[in-house]
Amino acid sequence: MNITQEPIAIIGMAAIFPQAKNLHEYWENIINNINSITDIDFNPLEFGFSAVQQALTDAGSNNLLNTGIILDVSEKLITLQIASQIAEHLEFGGINCVVDTSLVALKMAISELNEYRSDMMITGSFDKGIEIIVLKRLKDAKQDGNHIYAVIKGIGSAAHALQKSYEIAGFLPSSVSLIEESSNLIKITLALHHKIFPPQINTKTRPWISTDIPRRAAINVVGRTNFHVVLEEYKSEQHRPYRLHNTLASILLFERTPAQLLERCLTVQAQLQFETGVQDYAKLITPSKFLKIPSPCARIGFISHSLGEARELLQIIIDFLKNKATIESWEHPRGIYYRKKGIDSKGKVVALFSGQGSQYLNMGREIALNFPLLRQTYAEMDKLIPISNVVFPVSEKNQENLTLTENAQPAIGVFSVALYKILQQAGFKPNFVAGHSFGELTALWAAGVFHDEEYFFLVNSRSQAMAQPDQSNFDMGTMLNVTGEIKTIQRIVKKFPNISIANWNSNRQIVLAGSKQEIAKIQYTLEEEGYLVTLLPVSAAFHTTFVSHAQKPFTDSLNAVTFKRPKRAVYSNITGTAYPNNPEDIQQLLALQMLNPVHFKQEIDNIYAAGGYFFIEFGPKNILTQLVKNILEDKPHIAIALNPAQPRVTGRLTKKVICEIEGEKGKIIELSTDNISGSGASLVNVPVTWKVKQHIRIRLPAQKEKWLGSTIVWIHKKRAGIQFEITPAEQIKLQTLLVNEEQNEHEIIQDKDSDQQLREAILQLRVAGLHLKEYDPYQLEQPEQPELNVPLKGKLEKTSILKTENVENPDFVHQEYLKNMAEYSEKFFKLMAQLVEKKTTSPELLDTFKQSMTNFHENLAKTQDLHHQYLKKDLE
Repeated sequence: MNITQEPIAIIGMAAIFPQAKNLHEYWENIINNINSITDIDFNPLEFGFSAVQQALTDAGSNNLLNTGIILDVSEKLITLQIASQIAEHLEFGGINCVVDTSLVALKMAISELNEYRSDMMITGSFDKGIEIIVLKRLKDAKQDGNHIYAVIKGIGSAAHALQKSYEIAGFLPSSVSLIEESSNLIKITLALHHKIFPPQINTKTRPWISTDIPRRAAINVVGRTNFHVVLEEYKSEQHRPYRLHNTLASILLFERTPAQLLERCLTVQAQLQFETGVQDYAKLITPSKFLKIPSPCARIGFISHSLGEARELLQIIIDFLKNKATIESWEHPRGIYYRKKGIDSKGKVVALFSGQGSQYLNMGREIALNFPLLRQTYAEMDKLIPISNVVFPVSEKNQENLTLTENAQPAIGVFSVALYKILQQAGFKPNFVAGHSFGELTALWAAGVFHDEEYFFLVNSRSQAMAQPDQSNFDMGTMLNVTGEIKTIQRIVKKFPNISIANWNSNRQIVLAGSKQEIAKIQYTLEEEGYLVTLLPVSAAFHTTFVSHAQKPFTDSLNAVTFKRPKRAVYSNITGTAYPNNPEDIQQLLALQMLNPVHFKQEIDNIYAAGGYFFIEFGPKNILTQLVKNILEDKPHIAIALNPAQPRVTGRLTKKVICEIEGEKGKIIELSTDNISGSGASLVNVPVTWKVKQHIRIRLPAQKEKWLGSTIVWIHKKRAGIQFEITPAEQIKLQTLLVNEEQNEHEIIQDKDSDQQLREAILQLRVAGLHLKEYDPYQLEQPEQPELNVPLKGKLEKTSILKTENVENPDFVHQEYLKNMAEYSEKFFKLMAQLVEKKTTSPELLDTFKQSMTNFHENLAKTQDLHHQYLKKDLE
């Protein structure tokens, strides 16, 4: 029988390798590019039994009557009887044998299924470790409700292996995106399952973005016998919990007072030391996902990778709560955020969208690996322009491609939209939206002025229109960021008639635009005057006549889109005020935006005057967040970037860590911790010289009033400098980096990836008082229900209470149990929060609480009973 008629589903897997005792750890090592290949000494029979049992458990099937097993035992130390011994022990009713090549074993196992001699087959190999896979005919796997990792579409051997495999598969080799020159079937199966390109020589782990055709991979082995195996993903995206690698946990704790919060943290810390620490740690995570903290309560939030790290972070928290109980808020660079109480809920929420120049290679890579929403958004844009290959290139040598306008704008737009959608899943609803330059187009999308498809169309049209024209020696100009006293800078600019101010960004920052030759001249002059200047990574002088060639084609594209009334206020770069509500007026104003200066400072001032308080930046880096902080200065506000993308300092804490503190008049400086005591005492007569990021030396005058604005500087111990005091708030910032300095002298602080940055940003917003939940793609989707066109004996029905017959889908039962536990926790903590917030124990409220919990307990008890049966059956 031809395999074309019988695609084969991979429904279960197991792996036991050095530094990986199970499939989860094996995949973790792969995506983190950890080489764990070493010689090992193990009992093949003992570990073989364990691996097969793991694979069967993973497959969720216990009907072994017509199951066979064919293993590769090319390793000489492996007993030839291992397949028969496993088959006898587990009472398999199908074939059992061994061969000396893993792909021979695979081909034979597939033949058994295609010829209907077996209904399920187990195959795998024993070499440097053990890998086991469980196979079924695809149609049977669907009917039985099995979890399907990937589908084997074709296999060929001998001289024409490649040709035969694609004839069977029914598609061309050109549609295959990943080829492994080894027989590591589990690796490429997990790559298809997770939608991830695993790292190869000189490449990083990358998200696997796909548009119209399914993701496909192949194994090609040339040796004594040639083999080619072709696989295809089962579904284009996952719709159930599916991640095998570890995830970060966000943990929130709150109590009525800081003293009570300290006691709570001490209790939790003690619980995590016991043997039940793993379970207690899990109990912290689940309710934290949905927690809404009453405004008067003290609260602490932190991000943890593991139980061990949670213990460490709790000790830091306890030390701070003991010593800094009166401080309103503080944060620690390891992802800890504290507030004595929530922020006034009257403050309105503002979504800000990044503009061109903020892009960088691999931006949001870890989010794209973990969040289906980001991959899906990239796939939509890829239909118009293959932007994912530019952002996540196989080779990072050609970084200039992302600087080109036709690539930079779609890349920033995709990332911004995806981040916004992720926060929407967490319950985010802004009152105002605004964007900087290109970001204004994204802000209009967020306000509902046009739909996703129209937005992607306009992004592509705008970026193509603003690209370099096909003319030789056409100077598109460039842009220069300048920081300092604005009035003084303006006086200098007047001496350069061909230079214009394109962006009014903040109290002390503007962006100049002009030809490359003229920008070079003014750059030299400003540097000589001691100003901090930075050439922006852009390919044109935007918001000037240098891009006038783009206005007509973009206006034509705007005319092709149906504009709608905004659902929330959108602020304009041109006017600094809210856009009109009339769709025609919005369209006309947007058409003029690319040729007019950006008045971002005026926008933020007006938004703040209208009540804007929480500013959240969507897109790469934290450029707008820093501008908002500079514009609003000491005014109460919160400004947080979802992807700050600032690399953290690595090395010994005592020598390398840099602490940001507020300098005179609110200006940011950075202090090396050399020669600074951990007591946070005032720093007097610290000998210094100053150096800006571009390594241009500047002289700091003795007079404090001559400070160079918000210039970022490094203080080095060299010669006499300046005297200044550290305020109590600054002491906290400094001390957070000196905590446990002696104990952690050799600790290396690694860069935070984009996934962790996103989770920390959401956590900060929740601690501040925004009612968001922890959106987690690992737990968001629910398990698939089995098909109803099969007999229900031993299956699950679509009811809220699971049936108690002989359940043959334990993975689903377990996931359903966890879901109910999560619902229980959410319900319980919601009711508790209401009690705390209302500050009452009235009989009416207590009766409501009791009745709600009684109803839920009755439902939960039935599910728990089934789950206990599942656990008992699993142990047997």
